[in-house]
Amino acid sequence: MPKIHITPVVLNLLIINALVFIAINIFPEQLLHYFELFKLDWIFDRPNYINEQGVPVGFNPVQLVTSFFSQQAFWHFIMNMLALVSFGPLLEMVMKPKRFLLAYLVIGLVSSFIVAVFDPSPNPIIGASGVLFGLFVLYAYYFPQAKMGLLFIPGSFKVRNFVIVAAILSTVLIIVEQVTNESMGGISHAGHLSGMIVGFAYYNFGKLIIATKAKR
Repeated sequence: MPKIHITPVVLNLLIINALVFIAINIFPEQLLHYFELFKLDWIFDRPNYINEQGVPVGFNPVQLVTSFFSQQAFWHFIMNMLALVSFGPLLEMVMKPKRFLLAYLVIGLVSSFIVAVFDPSPNPIIGASGVLFGLFVLYAYYFPQAKMGLLFIPGSFKVRNFVIVAAILSTVLIIVEQVTNESMGGISHAGHLSGMIVGFAYYNFGKLIIATKAKR
């Protein structure tokens, strides 16, 4: 089995996510509402949330950042960090650390804002899945022939095909959730889809800027 080389930015992201995970599980009543992303009521009516202390909680701008550095459930944390370690280092090496970190933050921030405004589900969300799906899109662009495998699914397939299927599946599940008014697996499919959309826009906007500069 090849040795995994963890690059500096990925290592620091792992540490931050681990510290946040520990903190919100030790002090959930005091911290969790700062790390969950609550939705804005600009388009959809949102219910009033009351925490266990009887205090109303809702959207706070800081949640746009904190939510994608947070995982509350143990297996959610493990799976997201395994995904980051699996493809993050290679992506960081080809993009270089500063560009990789910028992509991580931009995808996370913009996709969080999209979810806060446009996700019809009233439930708050938490987790790095959205930004990781955005990085999957970048990985598919930089390594179009790269293959990957999934737990419990035999064989391997191109990352590009995984991204396409994931985008279609997320879209379908968002529609199903609205029709049935039920959460599909307790997963933020809107978060996954928004991350992929922002990852796609980030890569192609960057190419457009480079092409424009080259013509000057």
